[in-house]
Amino acid sequence: DGESIPLGRLSVEPIGVDHSDQLETFGFRVMNGASSFAYSGDSGFDESLVRLARDVDLFVCEAGAPGDQEMKMHLNGRQAGEIAARAGVRRLLVTHLSPGADRAETADRARAAFGGPVELAEEGRSLDF
Repeated sequence: DGESIPLGRLSVEPIGVDHSDQLETFGFRVMNGASSFAYSGDSGFDESLVRLARDVDLFVCEAGAPGDQEMKMHLNGRQAGEIAARAGVRRLLVTHLSPGADRAETADRARAAFGGPVELAEEGRSLDF
C-alpha cells in the first residue's frame, strides 16, 4: 500500500481499499508526470478512496450498488460522485454498474454529488487524458 512501482514511463501506486474482510483489495493510482488517473476497484465507501483519487485528472470509479442503495462492497453513483468531489478530481468515469442498473439515474446521481464532468464507461471505449 502506497509504494510507487515504476512501469516504463508510468508510476503505479497500489492503495488498499475496503471491499471485503476476507479479501485484500487495491485501487491503483497511475501517473506519467503530466497526467494522472486512479481506478477504484471494487470498494465500499471509505476514506482510502479520497486519498487514492486526490487531484487526479481522471477517476475511474465503480458504482456497482443499484440506485441509492449503500453496500459494504460496492459504491452507488452518489457515493462515487461524493468521493470525486472530496478528492478534487477533474473528471469522473463511472464503471462496473450492476446489471439492469438505470445508467442515466446512476450518472445523474454521480453528477449531482460531484458537480464536475461525469461519464459512464462503455465496453470497447477508450479515453485520452
